[in-house]
Amino acid sequence: MDILEFKNDYFFLSNFYETPIFYKGHYFQNNEAAFQAMKCPERIHEFCELNPSMAKRLGRRVSLRPDWEFVKESVMYEICKQKFLQHPSLAKKLLATGDGLLVEGNDWGDREWGVCNGDGNNKLGKILMSIRKELKELSDSEVCVCCGASLGNAELGTQICSNCKEALNYYED
Repeated sequence: MDILEFKNDYFFLSNFYETPIFYKGHYFQNNEAAFQAMKCPERIHEFCELNPSMAKRLGRRVSLRPDWEFVKESVMYEICKQKFLQHPSLAKKLLATGDGLLVEGNDWGDREWGVCNGDGNNKLGKILMSIRKELKELSDSEVCVCCGASLGNAELGTQICSNCKEALNYYED
């Protein structure tokens, strides 16, 4: 089944979904705050406690790092991947979307990360489908998705070794 917007049962796919993430040595309240903080790393601490709307607002007012246009897609990918690695219940929900198309449909005009009025690049949806594919491929793996270490029997099914769990601040949920 295709998912054409990240609302209701699929709101967890949105960067505005409130779930903590640990990224680049900082805790953020949501993916949007982590992403916006990466636009101007010297002001990262200002984003850590912000809700998604406030983070987006502040992100529009910071001076962009010089390489932002070149790195923003990889930053989004890394942040989204961490969300699902750190929250296994969300990873299960992502996997439960099967092979359906994931589209960040919106009515606020975002045609870069989503689709508005049938037009857009849907970069966020494509990133999430890529992460979903990786998680599927790793679901039966016996190596850690983060560092490649061999997993012990107790760790099988999580795909994250105990060292990486600690380093990632893995959320048992």
